[in-house]
Amino acid sequence: VGLPPILAEQQVVDLGAGEARSFALDLVALPQQPASWLVTLEAETADGWRSQAHMGLQSIDSEAPLGDLLAPIEQVPVRTPSRIETSIRDRHSSVASAEFSVDGGAWRSLAGSGGVYTSVLSSLVDGEHQLSLRAQDTWGNLWQMAPRTVLVDNTAPTISVQGVAEGQYYAAAVSPTFH
Repeated sequence: VGLPPILAEQQVVDLGAGEARSFALDLVALPQQPASWLVTLEAETADGWRSQAHMGLQSIDSEAPLGDLLAPIEQVPVRTPSRIETSIRDRHSSVASAEFSVDGGAWRSLAGSGGVYTSVLSSLVDGEHQLSLRAQDTWGNLWQMAPRTVLVDNTAPTISVQGVAEGQYYAAAVSPTFH
């Protein structure tokens, strides 16, 4: 039908009668979507270019996205609300959805694109919590991260100063102790 080629590669090969040669064709330049493709082998003869063979291809993506939790850092205390930041990418297609779950609860969406997805951990009680991530690409391949431990510490620190009295003035140097 005269459509322009999506990918064209030219190799000069001198084959004798009955001789065969194999070639690899890198298809990474094809659009990353489900589609059928027609590969045509053409040869230049004394009479011009002639179609020698055709082969149909079906593009598929069987690999799940890959991701990692960037923040919060596992076992490093955080106060809530706290930002969740992830890196999620897919080699062959795009990420269709990215989600997180806390302590096995409902999955909630992460916002983002270009490989970086974020959200906010809302108010959580002090202690350890399990944070899970998952993502799905446009082909339906699912990746899920094993739960990571997030340590929440919302309790403000207390300072106790001993060796001095509140509201008193001292004429000499004092050495308070902190607890």
